[in-house]
Amino acid sequence: MKPGAPLILASNRYAYASQPLLAAWGERWRMQGATPGEVKVKLGKILQGADPRHSEEAIAMLLAEGGFELPLRFFSNLFWGAWIARRITWEKAAR
Repeated sequence: MKPGAPLILASNRYAYASQPLLAAWGERWRMQGATPGEVKVKLGKILQGADPRHSEEAIAMLLAEGGFELPLRFFSNLFWGAWIARRITWEKAAR
């Protein structure tokens, strides 16, 4: 990326398994007629994949290691967050 170019990063802010809402989703699916096996499969799909960074500070550190300025969070909900960060310019990197 060119210096000064923006990067938008959107990701989970917390591991799903650490949040009580996961159990609520399972209960909701059971109330809608899902079998215990179906609920297990659905919860398993949610828990698959990349493990998100476990704090906003960890996200900032990851971006800094990649050559980006301190990110600005512009969106947040229960699990998701989105940040904008700009690639460090050569002038700022020389300081």
